[in-house]
Amino acid sequence: MRTPPPPPSQPEEWDDTYLAVLGSQDPRQLRELLARSNPDIIMPLNGSGPLSQAVVLTLVHRLSSLIGETPPVDDSFKSSLWWLQRASSTLNTNDPLISPYVSRVLPNVQSMLNTTKQRLAILPGGPLMDTARTISDIQDLLSRKPL
Repeated sequence: MRTPPPPPSQPEEWDDTYLAVLGSQDPRQLRELLARSNPDIIMPLNGSGPLSQAVVLTLVHRLSSLIGETPPVDDSFKSSLWWLQRASSTLNTNDPLISPYVSRVLPNVQSMLNTTKQRLAILPGGPLMDTARTISDIQDLLSRKPL
């Protein structure tokens, strides 16, 4: 079991750190990295942050997969959903670096989110309706982005 590297101090190191963790395919490492990351620094809602759009697109894909595999009562589910919402908000599909991949990745993300919503619908409990609504909001946000 490797522990992920500490959060970088230089902006250009953020991409490398996230890519290393995303490349490891280890959900625990990703959750730990996100827990140590300040969203206002790495994914500011106004302006651009230190993460490339390729990393943000990969995060959107990985997080949508992660929430599909995590029980909704788990704290990491709520955290992953929040980060998915943040990453979806900051995703710029017009970035020329990722534009060739957006049309392949986002439909897959939408499909995984649909599957997660269907799973939530069959589970008992009222709070899950709010979660399903949040997932729908993320889907709406992503569907308004140009492919």
